[in-house]
Amino acid sequence: MTMVSLEDFEKNIAPMFQSVAADTAASRFRFEALGEIEADAGSPWLVSGAMPARGLAVVYGPPGSGKSFITLDLTLRLAAGAALYAGKKAKHAGTVYVAAEAGAGFRRRVVAARRHLDMRGDEPFAMIAAAPNLATAEGDVVLLIEAIRSQSAAMGWSPGVIVLDTLARVIPGADENSSRDIGTFISNADRLAAAFDCLVVAVHHSGKIAEAGMRGSSALHGAADAEWAVGAEGGRRMIRVAKSKEGETGAAWGFDLRPIDLGRDDEGDPITTCVVEIDEDIEVAPQKHKATPVPASLRLLIDAVRSALLDHGREVRPWHDGPTIKAVKLDLAREDYVRRHGADTPDSRTRAFRRALSAAIDRQVVMTAEVDGVTQVWLP
Repeated sequence: MTMVSLEDFEKNIAPMFQSVAADTAASRFRFEALGEIEADAGSPWLVSGAMPARGLAVVYGPPGSGKSFITLDLTLRLAAGAALYAGKKAKHAGTVYVAAEAGAGFRRRVVAARRHLDMRGDEPFAMIAAAPNLATAEGDVVLLIEAIRSQSAAMGWSPGVIVLDTLARVIPGADENSSRDIGTFISNADRLAAAFDCLVVAVHHSGKIAEAGMRGSSALHGAADAEWAVGAEGGRRMIRVAKSKEGETGAAWGFDLRPIDLGRDDEGDPITTCVVEIDEDIEVAPQKHKATPVPASLRLLIDAVRSALLDHGREVRPWHDGPTIKAVKLDLAREDYVRRHGADTPDSRTRAFRRALSAAIDRQVVMTAEVDGVTQVWLP
């Protein structure tokens, strides 16, 4: 065995390792000189102004609103190559639909929509009737990426959209109100989107107060590039673009769910489901945001957050591409709340804080996000 002196190592070998490390770093974080930078000429939209071609989108609404029907209808139309969707330019895109709640009912929806849209059946659309675990960094995201890559390649296409229906089913055991848990899901969704340069769409539930937006941590709202709120307005089923980073926030159109007969089952009973009929011609008034009254049970929490902000608040950026806001560490707001609460024991006061915080997040009267490993809270 030939021994290498320290002097030879420092003179001849160490620079080789440093060069390899520098080349690796430069290839990952490559400079683009000013004169090299050019605007992307490709359209950034799947649905012009309303649904981006890349990133993360959320379609949400209360139970029975039709959010899964709408998501299925949209993706099938894109797979079929529709030129327009709700009167807006649309782009041809293949879809992998992760139907985590799939059962006989969902399969019927697919068959009915396929017939309604007069599709051949060989369009770039595929369903996964299983629920991957995207709640942890060590979960199923790598397996899901490989499964999508190998099977879509065998079919001769790559997805432009990956649907996760519903969010709750693909984050088993996670706390939807936890910015840490939702942050892990967002990271996994980003990995999916990056692997296929596509859009990931999460189908999600609205909060107890539908007008307040999505259920759970505000981290999802911060990360989403687009949000479609599905619900009812003035007795009509409606889709409203609740958020579009680069597009038409506030745009809206109507739809109906029309019952359709698929025949009879082996016992002679009728098999029925619904298909979506879009109505973009109806006049839609701008949505008026009403101030949500704060119940007495949450006033102590809001006072505690406000007090902690005055004493310890600092400017933070909860989302990498969002604005800076004044926030405070959640622990400091908790200390203020516990000190003021009238319960007999510290444990009772802490439990009361957790309940109040969960209710306040659901109503979106307080916001939370994890910043540099620390949960921050602020008032919207």
